[in-house]
Amino acid sequence: MGAVIVGPGGTVDVSDRPARQVGHVTVDGVTGTVPVTGPLTDAQLRAAPVQVTGATSNGLTDAQLRAAPVQVTGATSNGLTDAQLRAIPVPVSGVVATSGITDAQLRAAPPAVRDDYQTGDVLADQSGAGGVLTFTFPAPVQLAVVHATGAGLTARADPFGGAPSASTGVKCPDDVPTYIPVVTSTIKVYAPSGMTVGVWGYRRSADGQSTPVPSMFQETSTPLAGGAAVNGATRTAGSFSLFRAFASSDQSGTLSIQQSRNGTTWYETPTSVAVTGGATGTVLESLIAMPYVRARYVNGASAQTTFEFDSALMLPAGLPVPSPAMLPEPSTPLAGGAAVNGAPRPAAGYSLFRAFAASSHTGTLSVQQSRDGTAWYETISAAVAGGAAGQILESIIAMPYVRARYVNGATAQTTFELDSALVGI
Repeated sequence: MGAVIVGPGGTVDVSDRPARQVGHVTVDGVTGTVPVTGPLTDAQLRAAPVQVTGATSNGLTDAQLRAAPVQVTGATSNGLTDAQLRAIPVPVSGVVATSGITDAQLRAAPPAVRDDYQTGDVLADQSGAGGVLTFTFPAPVQLAVVHATGAGLTARADPFGGAPSASTGVKCPDDVPTYIPVVTSTIKVYAPSGMTVGVWGYRRSADGQSTPVPSMFQETSTPLAGGAAVNGATRTAGSFSLFRAFASSDQSGTLSIQQSRNGTTWYETPTSVAVTGGATGTVLESLIAMPYVRARYVNGASAQTTFEFDSALMLPAGLPVPSPAMLPEPSTPLAGGAAVNGAPRPAAGYSLFRAFAASSHTGTLSVQQSRDGTAWYETISAAVAGGAAGQILESIIAMPYVRARYVNGATAQTTFELDSALVGI
């Protein structure tokens, strides 16, 4: 039988064998649903991909069908390729089982790691003997690493002051560097006999930035004419605490250091020094109290034939330290006999306070400290000579608040600069 057409309300008996071999059945003029019976099972119907548009006759919407995971191979019937479907991000929650990706493949792409450590120490290896080994850094580190090697054994570390043992402490598997993010000066490691233990540490400053390495600069080596002067390049003080200038010349001259709040108006830091012509050079060092510094050299009356001019931004020993905080204070010229106080500065985390003043006329610069920010006590003072040279004072911090203070002399100022700085060491 090739085909059977059934009109509305009609039925056809397909129970006999010849009828069940019908090639296809057309339902003509019938609206709604028509039940179909036959030898095709539900599993057989599901085995063939079905394209769904709109709601299905069993009440499942297209959205509901899409909510179930669908494996796509090749192109779908609506033209979207597997690659296009994969290009759409899919939110994932819970545990996801991967298939086909090996541990080695996952590890081959290292994750991005923020690393602002630039200094540190590598300590000498020690051999295990079934006891505790002690490793001591010359200064605290912020990240310690323990690397124990030896015949598949396991060492254990304690960076918190305790004594590790065969059953306590941070496990350090054989030949696997173990990173321990902790501020410490001492690492104790329990190491079985046959293990060799290496320890190193990374260090950065207390403000989270890398401890700066001293920066050395050659300013110039071009000889100067008689009476000529040269300024070194403007240097941003940043995290540095000291500035040094060096000069050597076959003729006499004067070496000085200048500082500036804005890189435009410069003030000489006391004291400039004379450079004696000859083989011996001269080094001058100044505390930094303003954001910009530079070296300056004024040649004597005779033209130079040789000249070397250098500078350096430095930190004193004893790292890590917080970066200096450069603080502009009120710099409006004062009337004769008038005084001005700098802002109260919370000193927590710092150990030194510096005050800088330069004025067209004489006055007195001082540093004051307070327990509560109300009652103030002077810790150091010095006269400021009117003119180009400024004055820097440094005081050890012993109270929670500090400030600079300036008292003008009898003559009204025409120019005035007042600055301060909180310094780690």
